[in-house]
Amino acid sequence: NINSTTTNNRTYETWFKAEEVTTRQFIMKEGAGTRAVLVYIEGGYLIVGGYNRADYSPQWQGTFFRKAITADTWYHVAFVLDNALAANNTTNPMGANENTALKFYLDGTLIGENSGYQFGGHNTMRLGYKDASVRLPGGSATWVSQLNSEYFYSVTGLSNFSGTNYFNGYLWGFRMWNDVRTPTEIDDYKADIITSVGTDDLVAILDGDTFSYLNNDNTTTSDAIVSPVTTIIWSDTAATTDWNTGSNWVGGVIPDVLKKEAAVIQASTHYPIITSSQHIVTGDLQVDVDASITIESGGTLEVSYDINNNGTINVEEGGSLILREKKPLNGAGIYNVERETPTYGGNDFYSYWSSPVVSVDSDIPNVFPDAELIYSFNASVANSDWVFHGTSNFEPGIGYAIQNEGTGGQLRSFSGLVNSGDITVNIYNTTNLAGTGSDDNEWSESGDNLLGNPYPAAIDWDLIITDPDNQEISGEVYFWNQQNAEVGENNVNEYTVYNLTGSSEVEIDNAPNGYIGTGQGFFVKSATSNSAATTLTFKTTHQIAGENTTFYKTSRKKSIDKKAGRSWFSFKHNNKTNSLLIGFVDKATDSFDRLYDATFDANEQSMGFYSLIEETKKATIQGLPKLETDEKIVKIGFAIDEIGEYSIAIQSEYIDDDYNILLKDKKNNVFVDLKQGAYNFTINSIGENNERFEIVYTKQSTLSTETNDKIITSNNLEVYVNDIKELIVN
Repeated sequence: NINSTTTNNRTYETWFKAEEVTTRQFIMKEGAGTRAVLVYIEGGYLIVGGYNRADYSPQWQGTFFRKAITADTWYHVAFVLDNALAANNTTNPMGANENTALKFYLDGTLIGENSGYQFGGHNTMRLGYKDASVRLPGGSATWVSQLNSEYFYSVTGLSNFSGTNYFNGYLWGFRMWNDVRTPTEIDDYKADIITSVGTDDLVAILDGDTFSYLNNDNTTTSDAIVSPVTTIIWSDTAATTDWNTGSNWVGGVIPDVLKKEAAVIQASTHYPIITSSQHIVTGDLQVDVDASITIESGGTLEVSYDINNNGTINVEEGGSLILREKKPLNGAGIYNVERETPTYGGNDFYSYWSSPVVSVDSDIPNVFPDAELIYSFNASVANSDWVFHGTSNFEPGIGYAIQNEGTGGQLRSFSGLVNSGDITVNIYNTTNLAGTGSDDNEWSESGDNLLGNPYPAAIDWDLIITDPDNQEISGEVYFWNQQNAEVGENNVNEYTVYNLTGSSEVEIDNAPNGYIGTGQGFFVKSATSNSAATTLTFKTTHQIAGENTTFYKTSRKKSIDKKAGRSWFSFKHNNKTNSLLIGFVDKATDSFDRLYDATFDANEQSMGFYSLIEETKKATIQGLPKLETDEKIVKIGFAIDEIGEYSIAIQSEYIDDDYNILLKDKKNNVFVDLKQGAYNFTINSIGENNERFEIVYTKQSTLSTETNDKIITSNNLEVYVNDIKELIVN
């Protein structure tokens, strides 16, 4: 029924990356010489179009679009038939611009729309090549610029081309919808794996190396024939453990990552070890009985298609195993995933955990036999709080607070079947974030849903929170910072916060950067006011290679430069400190942004420190538009329960050198150049103050005379002009 009936609403979309773009190569063909829809590459262009040379008089000889592209580059193309009607000289006349039923999208953006007409029943669909003669614009075609592409409307006929014209490169995420996808749907979901054939008029997909389509009964699905991929077998006499040594493979040939060749690991004298910094990618992977693969710290094994494990796959501390397909795992083998407990400041500290496997062998008593206390967080009730979890099983994607014996450094082993595919967990909106804890332990939650990384590989919070399926989750993630309880200078905020603006801690080597390691638990918040449960979905596409060597915090940071526009400020009293991040980043606004602003926890009254958004909303991370104006003022506030001496200082900054960073103390009528040092001051009353201080970013060339007269340039000397023009020196 996909091709045999009249088609007037249809969406085709796929990602592609061609190794070269000069030779004619077909990404998709549906139909043949009479009626067809075509997507192909030729002469440095991506060309899409369609024609119907049978149903109308005069014939619709074709409408085609083209756009210049480059080799070895990923593109997303979508071609839409939007309410195309039969040609009619009175009600629907033919012509290049008589309607806009044919639409061309590239990378989620509409770049061409011209006349198109409905198709009668037509020939079969092919992905990656064509098997029948089709009609294409010839070399004499005249292309006309319109919108952001060129179009060719044929009135005199097309040239006939035969041959197979195989595509040379990658295709990913092909989908055919028997419906019109909106511009928003095309753009927002172009990077998602969607496999629900038969739902929402989705009629055909390419999922990994499997092509599935809706049957004529419009209910069941079938898999089409896909060209076979070469299988490369590990030698039973392999001399070393090196994956990339040809002599370790039968025939002396290493599996070709570009072709996603399949690999079979049979019983042998040596077995593959994926070492540090290696990122090995296979198509299908089979591990035979008595065979094994070991992934060492820093190494990554990524399986693009099916996995069949009847042996043993060992993922050592810091190693990563990425399974991209959503299908159930095959085989009766074992997966062993190791994780080391973080270093604590004493014997009574907790860390947040989740499990990368689901198996009896990895229940809590087996993984943590020495655990003193184990809690889960009940977010489904009005007064959300910690509950004693004991030795109950792990749930995929859920986090747990576990108190270990000792000061850390113990190796934990999770054994069984690893979690795979997409994993959805419930998220609840509760207002009481300050639990009373258990066993006399005091906890101060900065989030109200305790989750955890469910995979044997790191995940990227940036990918999770920008996923269209996770729009009901607040944009920040909270990491429990057990290190803040150590003796010495303490951060009063027991949670370190991260969102797309950055980390609330200065982004030195051990600060969170959005990469969440295997076994790591963390808090998130619901972004809705609805009391009913919403969901967060962890997806296979959220996994990343490497970045999995440290528990709680990663040891590597995403690139930051002077143009990144971020500055961290400290608020100190005695040996206590709190931090605030103000960042000037793309897509942030002056209003509250789910992805770029992190809400300040109102329960932090001991030494609260925050900026103010829209005058009243408090934030521990504030994202603002790129710093391009001569002056930008950010209001900041504090809440304290002790009077005494305090200070505000820059912890670190990545602000353009053309800008000063000033602190305005409106009580003392003074501007402080924070780049020169901290500002010390006295607070004589406890409580909240949102009126005293402002951070002023101002270009040096535009400093006013009034401001210059009031700048402090020494940490030990206060000089300012008061309101009656007196010079004051403290």
